[in-house]
Amino acid sequence: MKMHVLMGLALSPAALSAGIIASSGDVVLETQAAATYIADGFNDNCTVCPIHVWDELKGFAFRSPIVLDSDLADPTKYYGDGSGTSQVQIVSMGGPTVPAFKRINSYYAYQDPISNHTSMGTITFGANEMVLGVLVHDASLAQTDFLRVAAAPYPLNPFFQARGLELGPERLKLSADRRTLFLDLTASSPGDQLRIITMEAIPEPGTVVLVAGALLAALIRRRR
Repeated sequence: MKMHVLMGLALSPAALSAGIIASSGDVVLETQAAATYIADGFNDNCTVCPIHVWDELKGFAFRSPIVLDSDLADPTKYYGDGSGTSQVQIVSMGGPTVPAFKRINSYYAYQDPISNHTSMGTITFGANEMVLGVLVHDASLAQTDFLRVAAAPYPLNPFFQARGLELGPERLKLSADRRTLFLDLTASSPGDQLRIITMEAIPEPGTVVLVAGALLAALIRRRR
């Protein structure tokens, strides 16, 4: 397994992304890393089973590149096992490579019903944050566990059976602005898990010019 070495970079509050600003459907936002982050950690016995989501590392750069499973690039298609003309297959580490030293944020989603269940919902990120892609296969999740937060008791065996998505019944979709991720997950024991990788959105050049112009105008008025 390739080793990834953290290089923490101090960022001002303004430089950090807005994070998750909204959710819908069965998605439940956790305020901290779940203490039950293990195989069969939740065992939710429910009519409507939640998809638990929490923050992992945010605002860090890494010395080694990260290879994603998929960037969910086409907003008109679902991503999963590739069945049908409207679905694209997610291949383990078959997505783009996030270069070393690029600041990224990581989020974790975990659905764990006690018996077979389907849950759906969306996660929406703030205007200054965009989704780079996802990690959904057992191996790629294990190899990116360096993104975990220290407070969470991660599994002693990161390759535990069926850790990621089976991708038969599951599918994902990302909006054209890369801010809203749709999840459609079906799982039983030990549940579905995926990692969402984001970065600070870079404003369009026109936006930068407008902001600079407004600041200049304000400065001129103040001097007058």
